[in-house]
Amino acid sequence: MLNLTRIADKHNKDDIYSKKEKPKKSLLLFVSSLPLIIALLFYGNYRTSQKKEKMLIASAKSIIENNVMKVDKLLDYSFERIWISDVEDLLDILSKTDENFPYISIVQKDSIQNIKVFLEFQSFHGNSTDSIRPLKKDYIFKSSKPERIPECCFWVEQKQYAF
Repeated sequence: MLNLTRIADKHNKDDIYSKKEKPKKSLLLFVSSLPLIIALLFYGNYRTSQKKEKMLIASAKSIIENNVMKVDKLLDYSFERIWISDVEDLLDILSKTDENFPYISIVQKDSIQNIKVFLEFQSFHGNSTDSIRPLKKDYIFKSSKPERIPECCFWVEQKQYAF
């Protein structure tokens, strides 16, 4: 019996020592693999955003090429109820034709009391038979300073589209 007790004590002491060494090895392995995991996550995010960008540009080109006559109406910008109503109808149709663009809006450079602003057109805010003119301040598009500086998001010239 005494011999079995010694064997059991030795066996229990071996478990205590081996448990202390395992967490160090697995912790070291986990910490050393973190940079690889982080690098793979960033690479995956980069690849996904590149694929999505290419898909969106291809979809936008397809929409414009298939609807050249309709899109040309957008170039004749004038802040009038008729133009805004036509744009609303056109954007509604275009957003329903491509599943990659469920929401389409037009951002136009304009000025209100000599202050340069962006106006966003997505839907008409008023009644089309109303005699009150729409207000530009109702269409202001909020943007940050870096978004206001580049000209890349505007119609550059007649029939040249920028993305």
